[in-house]
Amino acid sequence: MRRFVQLVGPILVYMAAIFALSAREDLPGLSLPGIDKVAHFAEYALLGALVSRATLGYGLERLRAVAVALGVCAAYAISDELHQAFVPGRATEVLDLVADVLGAGAGAIGWYAAGRRRASASGGSP
Repeated sequence: MRRFVQLVGPILVYMAAIFALSAREDLPGLSLPGIDKVAHFAEYALLGALVSRATLGYGLERLRAVAVALGVCAAYAISDELHQAFVPGRATEVLDLVADVLGAGAGAIGWYAAGRRRASASGGSP
């Protein structure tokens, strides 16, 4: 149970935060053109890293962990965009979904690459 809380707990908390932000009618500070796509990318990059961290922590092989992380994040991104369709003042946007998935991939691959560097530095196998 402790392992679940350590590995999956942060993901669930972060997903709840994404859901809460998506339920808001408007988000302050996102008035510059394109800045919302950067925010989506960054938001899902962190989610991708968290999910990759968890899948690696449960012993998945690194590339499989990245693939699972990307799949989980893409599914959540789709549900997030669908959720926004029901929020007054919000809309579902395909480009938001694209930014989410690209960010998730960057975060998952970044966690994978950092793990390879840590393993190489400590003399372990990548």
